[in-house]
Amino acid sequence: MSHKSKILLIEDEPGLVMTITDRLLATGCLCDSAMDGASAWRLLEDEAYDLILLDIMLPDTDGFTLCRQLRSRNIRIPVLMLTARSAVDDRVRGLRSGADDYLGKPFSMSELLARIEAQLRRTRLTPVADPVGLGTLEAGSSASESTVLAFDRFSLDLGSRVLTVTEPNGPREVALGATEFRLLAYLAHHPGKVLTRDEILDAVWGYNNEVASRTVDVHIAWLRKKLGELEAPRHILTIRRGGYKFLL
Repeated sequence: MSHKSKILLIEDEPGLVMTITDRLLATGCLCDSAMDGASAWRLLEDEAYDLILLDIMLPDTDGFTLCRQLRSRNIRIPVLMLTARSAVDDRVRGLRSGADDYLGKPFSMSELLARIEAQLRRTRLTPVADPVGLGTLEAGSSASESTVLAFDRFSLDLGSRVLTVTEPNGPREVALGATEFRLLAYLAHHPGKVLTRDEILDAVWGYNNEVASRTVDVHIAWLRKKLGELEAPRHILTIRRGGYKFLL
């Protein structure tokens, strides 16, 4: 199974939510939806997303504020804003709040899908160091000979980008975002080694000035939650004044 892009749609119009969700599912994407800012934050705490579709007018906040909050927490998920407010000043305000693209309502579904594809492609092709020696694997591609990193009850297939956990009732796939996959692959490929945040940023994100070390901490927390070890880490340990160490 190849990696499927997972998208969070933050929109309060039920009809539009249904339409966009159906089209995204038809293209092979996974999609969650939230109708207000509070619900969106709950989903962001539990799941990893490759793209956010963000309406500006929400019941409890506005898209500009929500986008600024995302960026202030060093959450770098691409954001595509959707809004009926199409004035130049609003578009500029949206981009300055941290959005990556802006689409005014009404819009054609074909244009929305094209813009989504462009954002996902840009994210996948961002140059990063190759932490596991396989070269750059785009989502949906596979290695000619799949390499699997196994630890405890888990196995990470570097070709299919699938994390599997063995449970009493059988194996279960654990959904990983693209950045989570690269991060886990890098950590698992260096067991027992203390990795500084700068080393991780350089290897996983292809370090640039827009990425802060806090980003590493946030994604580590997300990974621990996916592994079921948020409260008592067993595999990804924090090393005080050092960074992180991965244990098999």
